[in-house]
Amino acid sequence: MTEKGSNTTLVKRRRDAVKVGLESLQDVWYDGEFVYDKEVVVQSKDILQSIIPSIEKQLAKAKDGSPQKTVNERRVTALKLAIESLENRLN
Repeated sequence: MTEKGSNTTLVKRRRDAVKVGLESLQDVWYDGEFVYDKEVVVQSKDILQSIIPSIEKQLAKAKDGSPQKTVNERRVTALKLAIESLENRLN
């Protein structure tokens, strides 16, 4: 990821949003430290929400019982939990 461009920027934004979501969940589960401000939380929540439709499209195409379907179901669940955790921080 040494090249700069729209693809690497998107990947970095998504990576950072997942990191914020994970740290939010870890703070709730393990009484960790969450140090992000409201702006970062809102941006991360929006980015995580934008990922879900593409995963749901993959889910629709996957065969029942396939490993890909299982992985994508778990991804959607994890993203929704992270989004919920971030929303709770905003309230």
